[in-house]
Amino acid sequence: MIRLFPCDILRFLVVWSALFLLQTVFTTQPVQAEAVNWRENRLTPLTRLTVGPWDNFEGTVSPEDTALFYVRQSNQVPKIYRRELLRTDEKLLSSLDGDAKDPVLDGEGGRLAITFFGRDAQGDVCVVTLADGSLDCLTTSETVDEAPFWIDDDHLGFLSRVATEPVWQLISYDLTARSSTVLYRGMISAPVASPDMHFIFFNEAEASGVSIHGLDLIKGTTLIPPPFDLPGITGFMAFFRGGRDLYFNHYLNDTNGDQVIDGSDHSVAYRISVDQWLSATDPILPEQLTAVDTNCKFPAVTSSNLYLTCAFGGSLDIYRLPLTGAVPPEWIESQLWEAHEAARSYEERLLILNTLRYRHGLGGTEMLERILSNHLEIGELSAASFYGEQLSTWYKEQGNEDLANFHQVLNLILKVRSAKRKVPVGLVTARFEHQVAETRQKISGVQGRVNLIALAEAYLAEELDDHAGAQAALKKMDLVGAMLPMERYLTIELYRRILDGDAPAQLLELYPLVFNAPEMSLATRLYYAFLYLENLERVEVDPAKRIAKLGGQIERAGDSPIADLLRSEGLSVQLGQAEDQKEQTIIFKELSILLKANQDNLLVRRAMHTRAIRILGEAGRFQFMELLSRHWLMTTPMVQMEFYHVARQYALITMGKGYGLLAEGEPAKAYATFYSAIRQTNDLEAHYQFVRLGLDPSLEKRENLDKSYPLLEQEGLIGGNRNYVAALRLVIEGGADSKEQDAIFDKALDLLGNMDMEGLNPGMWHLLMGAINHRKLRDSVSGYRYDKELFQKAHYHFMMAYDQARGNERILASVWDNLGRLHFEVRNYALSATFFEQRMHLQFSDPGTEGATRWAYARSLFFINDMTGAQVQAEAALAAARLVEGTDPTPFLEKAAFHAMQAGAYASAAKRYEELLNDPEHLTGVNRAKALLAYGFSLKQLGEIGKARGVLTALLEITADLRGEPVNAERLIGFFPERLEVLANGFLAGLVEDPKEQAAYRLQRVAYWEQMAGRASELAMDESGLLSALAKDAQLSAIGLEKAGEIEQSAEAMDRSLAAALALVKETGDPNGPVIFRVLVNYLSMGLTHPEAYAQRNPARLGQACSETVQALKGLPYRPAVRVAQQAKLELLWTAYQDIVLGMEGDPLKTRLERVMDELKIKGLQSTAPSLYHEIIELVAGLLLGA
Repeated sequence: MIRLFPCDILRFLVVWSALFLLQTVFTTQPVQAEAVNWRENRLTPLTRLTVGPWDNFEGTVSPEDTALFYVRQSNQVPKIYRRELLRTDEKLLSSLDGDAKDPVLDGEGGRLAITFFGRDAQGDVCVVTLADGSLDCLTTSETVDEAPFWIDDDHLGFLSRVATEPVWQLISYDLTARSSTVLYRGMISAPVASPDMHFIFFNEAEASGVSIHGLDLIKGTTLIPPPFDLPGITGFMAFFRGGRDLYFNHYLNDTNGDQVIDGSDHSVAYRISVDQWLSATDPILPEQLTAVDTNCKFPAVTSSNLYLTCAFGGSLDIYRLPLTGAVPPEWIESQLWEAHEAARSYEERLLILNTLRYRHGLGGTEMLERILSNHLEIGELSAASFYGEQLSTWYKEQGNEDLANFHQVLNLILKVRSAKRKVPVGLVTARFEHQVAETRQKISGVQGRVNLIALAEAYLAEELDDHAGAQAALKKMDLVGAMLPMERYLTIELYRRILDGDAPAQLLELYPLVFNAPEMSLATRLYYAFLYLENLERVEVDPAKRIAKLGGQIERAGDSPIADLLRSEGLSVQLGQAEDQKEQTIIFKELSILLKANQDNLLVRRAMHTRAIRILGEAGRFQFMELLSRHWLMTTPMVQMEFYHVARQYALITMGKGYGLLAEGEPAKAYATFYSAIRQTNDLEAHYQFVRLGLDPSLEKRENLDKSYPLLEQEGLIGGNRNYVAALRLVIEGGADSKEQDAIFDKALDLLGNMDMEGLNPGMWHLLMGAINHRKLRDSVSGYRYDKELFQKAHYHFMMAYDQARGNERILASVWDNLGRLHFEVRNYALSATFFEQRMHLQFSDPGTEGATRWAYARSLFFINDMTGAQVQAEAALAAARLVEGTDPTPFLEKAAFHAMQAGAYASAAKRYEELLNDPEHLTGVNRAKALLAYGFSLKQLGEIGKARGVLTALLEITADLRGEPVNAERLIGFFPERLEVLANGFLAGLVEDPKEQAAYRLQRVAYWEQMAGRASELAMDESGLLSALAKDAQLSAIGLEKAGEIEQSAEAMDRSLAAALALVKETGDPNGPVIFRVLVNYLSMGLTHPEAYAQRNPARLGQACSETVQALKGLPYRPAVRVAQQAKLELLWTAYQDIVLGMEGDPLKTRLERVMDELKIKGLQSTAPSLYHEIIELVAGLLLGA
């Protein structure tokens, strides 16, 4: 049910920051007395409320936080949806018959203001009354109207403009009086009103840029509040309903590289006290609520929560946070610094640094240096320039010309680097060269030191792609003497940029100049020491030489944490190479002592353990790797914020060990390992595997399983996860029948819905919820009908499992696989293929799993007409299946052949089918017959006529022994052996040259089509398609029989064709369609050629058909030339047929033909379509000659 794929290859992600930053690691946990809830002793994560793959944005929430209204955009079409927040139910706001956006609830939550496009393509502002769904539109098609917002219960504000004018009017609409007032005019956007009806704020674009302006509704005046002490511009705003805080999103940096900071860039959420803001005289710092990397905008606020639209999980979705944001409000200053040290990304550190500035007033140049360095590390050059300019100004005011000049030059470099992002990759434009030249001129006027000028020249040369010039400038610098910390940092980073790919060995000589530099912070020195060790491992593969180089650096580092990190590296390398157990024990003891001596320094402890674990993992010393992971866990106090990350690292390694044991065929040992992970981390994934293995009869662990959980309960190590375990056991053990099974599923869902999750990997909870709903969905299927609510629930929980997987590849693999299968089952084939494609980016634990997944992926690709892609996946599935001992490759071989044929790769298809058919033991009955048909077709396409005839003839010899399978609730398309015969006969008709033989094959098809008339749906056809095929085959049979001289039989075949065409007219109500026209023309032509055979063949029916078709052609409201020509041709043939075949008396044939040609429309063809008119004249001549 839950497809959880073990990945036995451990992955370590280490991201170290520069200057005032350190590393990032996936980490783990221990068994200590739990003085704090270590799982929550961290930044508050965003809670996801909506799921993709569609974009969901612009949320507005009911006052009691129970209902969320938002815009979902699928295929560029925006619709408004409602989600019940206490459940997972969501539905389209069905009262809106049209596209809509900008939803905003009134204060009571009973009315929803929107921008609606159902009546006006430019957009109208309307109000939906939720109680009855009624829609009241306030504007007309004469204006463009959008961005509604509530001023009070009786007044709605919005923006309006004439389509030809760029200037917006800010409108206040009185809902009672049905009148509007213009409050303001300008280039404005994103208006919002305060709950006390005091202020309206909006963004206004002026020549100087975009800034916040406002209206004081009480005083009747405009106001321009002081700017925020932030780089960039403000976006959307929302007031806190219970107070006077303003929430807003702000675009800090040019993240998309277009040299403009605007709504297309990444955004961060903030809040500010309105009173504090409006009373300020200088730029004011607001409180940062989210990190840069979450990219959140469109704030919506209730009395309890902040709702944001964020774009960091693959699509735009709506998330929830406390009103205080991601940083817990109870954290004191020391805790904030601890969080800064424990942070795993630069974006998190920026959030914490700005919180320290806001809550504790920590400012000054040191804080700005920290913030600037973080922005540099994540490439936010615009924001870095903002703080660099502040630093340059502050240092000038302090009289520190050296640092002021440094930041002045740095800002000039950053402007060039920003401009380079707009230049096409690999090119240097003349305009950019001119900008660099201007910058050089500006730098030449700065009174800087030799190192600074050389550094600036090196960066400018590198931006011009002059790598040699950059290195030449760098060589002018004195790296041994004292340098500014930022200057040294920028120097080594440029060296890394130039040398890391092509000359990493040169970097080994440069890193010590940083990690031994006394002016650098310990965090920075550790960072570059860590990079040195990574680079040394890459450059020097000989362990002995590596250890020797480490010895030299240890001596240079002296008595310092850096030296201890280098010693730890050397011992880890030795331990990885030692084969003797006694030697291993001695080395490990020495390493443990060194680690213990540094356990009080978080950064050193992290660096030493991370490097040691990586080295031992690469060396295959998994026992010592696990011991070190546990040591890291035990030496990290549970009260520290670092503990959560170390716990995750420990779980990663322990779970990896368990999956490794499973891969090695040691399930009993894996069972014990997963239990260890439960005791340490209460990991839901460990629970899943422990229960699954415990219930495996072959392991005989049920009794142990039954005893283990009461023990965990007694020790307080399971908590709310007991419900997960109970639900999982119910699902795995199952029920005796479908009714009991359904009750079990409901009970499991109830258990899961009433649990407080603890421990790690909460995505497993959603994975189980999704799997149960998916299974219930399968049970609900009847034909093409299924329970859409169950589908939505399954999709929601699988997507939430993806959201909470947090890099766990096993859960991610399960999510993508389950989503691919779920969407395939409801015929969302394109999405199914998309999810399977995501699955392909992750590893497979075994070839059996890979084969099954690629099989399913090929099937999805087939249904979206990506035949080549399907063939590639089917071949890969076959290759994987052949690696699994004892697996019958026949089904995979069959699919590989089928998808090759569908892709037009007939040579590959024929090869696979031949291989398949050479195994009569595994390929029998219906499957063999289908393979013969496809093989014959592939040979036909390859031009191997004789071989193809032999294969298709062999098929016809066995179809009589096959039994049909009728349509039922599970089988939506029946199987009929006769259908194979129809196809085979069609192919054979195209392979033989004798016309009589061709006709014989065609007539076999005609008989089958006639037999299935009225039952087309059983063949997955519609009735019109079946009748068209019948008419065509009967005509081709007639032509073949005529060529063979069998005129009477040919005429009989034409009668059958005419009967089919007339049935088609009755079915479709179209008397002038292409089939009836073609049949009538051919029938009349054949009759004129062989009048004796056709003279007595129901002339009344033929005459009526000709008359009705002619009249239908004449009655068309618009008659293009080709339709007039068709009418003329049919009338002329029928006139001649009456004379020649039926012997009609009266005027001579020539007179009657001339009467037909005298029609005005037909005469008009001489000028409008002379080629068609010429064909008609030739037909007349031929008919007269035949008479």
